[in-house]
Amino acid sequence: MLVERGDELVEQIVIGKASSERSLGMLGADAAGGTSRQSHEPKLDPITLEVIRNALLTVTSEMKNVVVRTAVSPLWKDAGDVSCGILTAAAELVAQGRGDIPVHMATMPFSMRGILERIPLVEIEEGDALIQNDPYSGGNTHLPDFLIAVPVFVGGEIIAFSAIRGHWTDVYSATAREIYEEGLTVPPIKLYRCGALNRDLVDVIMANSRKPEDRLGDLSSQYAGCAVGALRIKAIVDKYGPDIVKQAMAGIITHSERLTRAEIAKMPDGVYGFTDYLDNNGVEDRPIKIQATVTVEGDGITIDFSGTDPQTSAGINNTYAASASAAYFVVKCVTDPWNPVNSGCFRPVRVIAPEGSLVNCRRPAPMAAYHETQVRICDALFGAFAQAVPERVPAAGYGSQGGLVIISGVDPRPERAGERFILYEVSGGPSGATARKDGLHGTRVGTGNTGNIPVESVETHNPLMVEAYEIVPDTGGAGKHRGGCAVRRVYRVLSPEATVATIYERATFQPYGLFGGQPAVLAAVVQNPGAGGERAVAPKSRPFQVPAGDVILVQTAGAGGYGDPLARDPELVRADIRDGLVSRTAAERDYGVVLDPQSLAVEREATARLRGQSPGQP
Repeated sequence: MLVERGDELVEQIVIGKASSERSLGMLGADAAGGTSRQSHEPKLDPITLEVIRNALLTVTSEMKNVVVRTAVSPLWKDAGDVSCGILTAAAELVAQGRGDIPVHMATMPFSMRGILERIPLVEIEEGDALIQNDPYSGGNTHLPDFLIAVPVFVGGEIIAFSAIRGHWTDVYSATAREIYEEGLTVPPIKLYRCGALNRDLVDVIMANSRKPEDRLGDLSSQYAGCAVGALRIKAIVDKYGPDIVKQAMAGIITHSERLTRAEIAKMPDGVYGFTDYLDNNGVEDRPIKIQATVTVEGDGITIDFSGTDPQTSAGINNTYAASASAAYFVVKCVTDPWNPVNSGCFRPVRVIAPEGSLVNCRRPAPMAAYHETQVRICDALFGAFAQAVPERVPAAGYGSQGGLVIISGVDPRPERAGERFILYEVSGGPSGATARKDGLHGTRVGTGNTGNIPVESVETHNPLMVEAYEIVPDTGGAGKHRGGCAVRRVYRVLSPEATVATIYERATFQPYGLFGGQPAVLAAVVQNPGAGGERAVAPKSRPFQVPAGDVILVQTAGAGGYGDPLARDPELVRADIRDGLVSRTAAERDYGVVLDPQSLAVEREATARLRGQSPGQP
């Protein structure tokens, strides 16, 4: 059965079409729902609209600062795996933090609607704080991502929610067969009731944590960020009044919709399809297909995942919300990436997903490693959009969430003796080349947007030594514009009681190149590389014991190239050799560029011959 969950937005889309031709100035007079408002109501002018838009964005930035400055876990305070948003009382996203995580934000309205289905607005009181992590309640990502939302009351009415989603590091199991095995599920419930902490709930959560002191610290910082957000929103309302602020929030959303529709309308109408594959699901060693069909018609886009494989018995499944968020992300990238994200950007996009498939799973399907499927959804959609707007689409990036490695155990160091440790390391990898630029190295690609955890922090908080953190030459796909190179990390385990698990992708299917660009080198994880007992670790491994002194090498895939490698400027190839990104051997093999072995100057005649050109040809 096909489920079209976009139907929840049908009424909004119809309204949006009527408003999509309005100018920003017209929005000032009409943002709250037409020109028929009574004359005694305050009217919003476009300057005030823009001031309030930026004020709300500033609020989300302050929320994020509160969390990262008070959090305990390195994944939050160093890597920033936490996102902040402001939503309307109807659970539409109005503002999100700059640099926050796309999948956190695009699923936030789904999660908020799930909360409101269980706890209606009339049952929410001032001083309440709401929490949930259930992917099947409205639509979340996976169990580690907890959402906390604080209502903003003005005159007894909820006009907004201040919300933060953060990844709790120790709610994780990538090889479970059902979601019940993956960790603790917290359905929508009140964390605070009228200002009083729900201590029974907190006790249950802490009893299911390996490091309850860290979780309590992060929980407190997450709530504090929401509370600060609510206070700042109230200050904006105090200055401009509730009617103006509500009109502004509606206008912000409608304006973003108009901008997105205008960019979609520039695309050629048509149907564009692409198929990509996950290496496996971690339990069965067989490829998993993602089929994406994009239909551009007028100022709207329909994305259909029919033909995608069924949900699996391992945790790479996605809820509808998670898959839709990937679709929204890609559409944002290829239409209007310059303006702030909110629910208006999502309105022109209709997502169709087969119920019971990998991209719209049914309970109790597990989804701890949903993020690997998210990245592949993006790859499939970019591959489809490359047929419509090739100048706006990159070649495939490293296709994973970073060669994810989880190392846990008991810390033997005197200053932390007997303490549990958990390293959840999500470092970046390379991005694909574009029509104008080479790919980047060591960034995050797709719907994730966290930073890396610095080596100093890794070694301080964990009994580990990071022996290498480097860019690997000859791993980016060759092209007129070269794909980014892979990132390699090497950990030496110092604990006698350590467990390692890995989750990574593109160990079987290379990141693709575009328009003559070449695919990139595959990913790999190796235990004790170059030593006795060396062994390759499965892309999605079950937790395994590692003795003290063992080494774990984690290397992402490279990223695809764009355009014919023989069209690359030889001087750029020379610069890549100088920078350690390409070897002389690869320069000749992949780019047809010959360098003098001593001076590394480009030998023009030899290069022309190798490229099949005469020396006078460009």
